[in-house]
Amino acid sequence: MIYFISDTHFFHSNIISYCSRPFKTVEEMNLIMIYRWNSVVSSDDIVIFGGDFALTSPEKERNIMNSLNGINLTVKGNYDRSLSYLMRIGFRDVLIEVICLILILVEY
Repeated sequence: MIYFISDTHFFHSNIISYCSRPFKTVEEMNLIMIYRWNSVVSSDDIVIFGGDFALTSPEKERNIMNSLNGINLTVKGNYDRSLSYLMRIGFRDVLIEVICLILILVEY
């Protein structure tokens, strides 16, 4: 299966109030999002991540990525760091051209 997701903002405490997310703490948000992700995505599934993965240290981002099922690919988001950084925290690949493909598929 192929899944598309974006804007998880792991560890971004302010996103809870900015987006009215139904969590009391960032720790609760992280745990529930990981649980929900892994209840849907298997280790063989491809996940294309549309950016804005997390807002924390590289070590914590790597820990989150290591806890998520799937073959995780990403498109760099406006809050994400460099392409090499995204690879170091555990994304299998960073996609550039995929945005054009998605727009074409949505159009038809």
